[in-house]
Amino acid sequence: MKELALNHLPELAPRTVESLNLLRLRLEQTAPDAKIILLTSTTPQEGKTTLALQFWQLLAGLGQRCLLVDGDLRHSGICRQCGLTGEHKVPGLAHYLSGSVPLEEVLYHTEIRGTCLVPASGTTNRPALLLEHPRFTRMVESCAPKFAYLLVDAPALSECSDALSLAKVCDGALLVVQSGGVTHQELSQAAHLLQGCGLPLLGTVLNRTPY
Repeated sequence: MKELALNHLPELAPRTVESLNLLRLRLEQTAPDAKIILLTSTTPQEGKTTLALQFWQLLAGLGQRCLLVDGDLRHSGICRQCGLTGEHKVPGLAHYLSGSVPLEEVLYHTEIRGTCLVPASGTTNRPALLLEHPRFTRMVESCAPKFAYLLVDAPALSECSDALSLAKVCDGALLVVQSGGVTHQELSQAAHLLQGCGLPLLGTVLNRTPY
């Protein structure tokens, strides 16, 4: 497995740590068997990628081995936030799903102890079809036993059907909601989409709330 240096990831603020730890405890109490967790949102720009990165860091800091899979083959927020763009771009999920490279070429150790990352990287004009390829299921089945948690960062539900393709291999979903960013009807429709594909909704995370 390769080593990957990440850029631009800030240290978690104490208030953030408290909120994320509460989320972890709630998940352990209400869904103790949910280890493969999809993170998505109703619309883009609600903060679900930032939450995925922060939750990944928190779990690792508590001694939990955690894999983060960047499932956004269209507009990867993880690659952008981690500095994996331009000359720093590395082989990623799109390369693996297309059969260009084996899994071990896109599964990276990071400098954050206990964490591994599969970045999206690459470009494709058929992201939905790639995500439905059996290679994605095989990847998850191969990796899941090696980690306490496997987090999948998915595109927003209103943007495309990709999140529903990724949902097929997950144990449950967290729906990230920006405070004041979506209507009750939009949120209800998003939850209905997830539940319609048989994925339990583990909860909603209210993000960017005014204090």
